[in-house]
Amino acid sequence: MATTLARARDAMLVDPAPGRPTPLWPRLSELRHTLLLFEDAHHAIAAGGTTEATGDRLQTLRIDPQVDPKREVRHRYRMRGTGWVLIRPDQVVAARGEGAA
Repeated sequence: MATTLARARDAMLVDPAPGRPTPLWPRLSELRHTLLLFEDAHHAIAAGGTTEATGDRLQTLRIDPQVDPKREVRHRYRMRGTGWVLIRPDQVVAARGEGAA
């Protein structure tokens, strides 16, 4: 039986520092896993800045209304509320979950 793997998808984010749009793809192209944390105004999943380096094997990227004002990233990853998506270094979605932590 063949398994279909979902590829990570690019979308535009707003970089809070300069306040301008920036693509998600360069952040997913690094040689480590990327954890996208989808937050809303009422539920923050993790503390810290927009991008958190958690060592050489994982980076965490918080997706909140300020970073994703047009909800493009949420749409691309089919995330309705809070949750997370883990992306492997080869840009394949490894796992996902929904709901506030």
